[in-house]
Amino acid sequence: MNLAIVKLGGRMHANGNGPIDGEVMAAVDLFVKAKNEVHYFTKILDKDIPLSGAIGHDFDEFENGKHDALIIINGNINFFGGMEPEVDMKTLKLINFFQGPVFYILFDPLLPLKQYWKGIENKQIKYDWKNKYKREEIEITRKDIIYISQPYNLVAVKQLLDKLNVPVKKIIHYPLHKMHLVYYDRLDNINGIVRENDLAFGGTFRSGRREDKLIKYYFGYDDLNVELFGKFKLDQFNEKKYKDLVTPKFGKNVKHYDVPKKMSNSLATIVIGDKWYEGNNLAQRVYENILSNCVTFIDIELDPKYKVYENNKNLIPFLYVSDRREVNNKLNIIKENGLPSLIELLNLQYDAVKINKTEYINDLTNLILENI
Repeated sequence: MNLAIVKLGGRMHANGNGPIDGEVMAAVDLFVKAKNEVHYFTKILDKDIPLSGAIGHDFDEFENGKHDALIIINGNINFFGGMEPEVDMKTLKLINFFQGPVFYILFDPLLPLKQYWKGIENKQIKYDWKNKYKREEIEITRKDIIYISQPYNLVAVKQLLDKLNVPVKKIIHYPLHKMHLVYYDRLDNINGIVRENDLAFGGTFRSGRREDKLIKYYFGYDDLNVELFGKFKLDQFNEKKYKDLVTPKFGKNVKHYDVPKKMSNSLATIVIGDKWYEGNNLAQRVYENILSNCVTFIDIELDPKYKVYENNKNLIPFLYVSDRREVNNKLNIIKENGLPSLIELLNLQYDAVKINKTEYINDLTNLILENI
């Protein structure tokens, strides 16, 4: 197929260092590896590194009728200080006027496709945007948009989308949380790992949506080295919630392509998620951690159906956890059993989640073909 790809909430390129940039690169890579002709539309700067295997364009190069489908990568439009988000305005126009099927890739349930016209109308008056945007260009009225959803509970996804005023034709689940099993290789340091931390977790505070689970699983260890790295600070946490608990150390932000190496320096991690994720969605970090040769425990409330390790049910009793005491006990078992046992566990968890990469790549393209 000939695919056009756009991104809401930012430009597209391969020179970024954040998790969103990594997500875009991995998503585009799936379509490239499936032998599609991939064109992405954004604002191209001289400093940009092109997305590998794809062809980058400025929006003024777009021609209707040349592409079999439009793929939108989820995002959110911000208007910081009344700033005019030129790239996002062009993206919204393209969504409205694209002649062909439109697919919205939903990685993050907080980033569904929204209506922005009311806010834009107010801001272009307040900040004198010369009234150059018209309602019929920006408000999304087309009724044929198909969601490809990483969250697997489509009833819960539909409930989210029903609260928005954007027409949706269909919602289809695809296990996008596994895409890093294609994009990244497993690290080869399994026999010579130096573990600086017993537990580590990287990410952002998510406006407090993960505060309770972070405290539950990463605070309160007397004899373990625990690190939260990324965009975490102790003063973000409610002191009343962690009073009398030993706090973790707080590390600096890490470039997305350095996260696997960072995680490989930790003996283990516990995968948690926003409250909405529990029973509805699995995060890509599960597989990043496993590829990093880090023992990957799963918060049982996040994955109550044991989807992560469903291919090896013998792992479930050990790798699903419900509190810090259980984590502490299991880490002590790992340490007492020594390196050969650790290596066996790391191999077993990888074998439980590995996929046929060719099938995974082609199935996503075939899903789109089936819905054109």
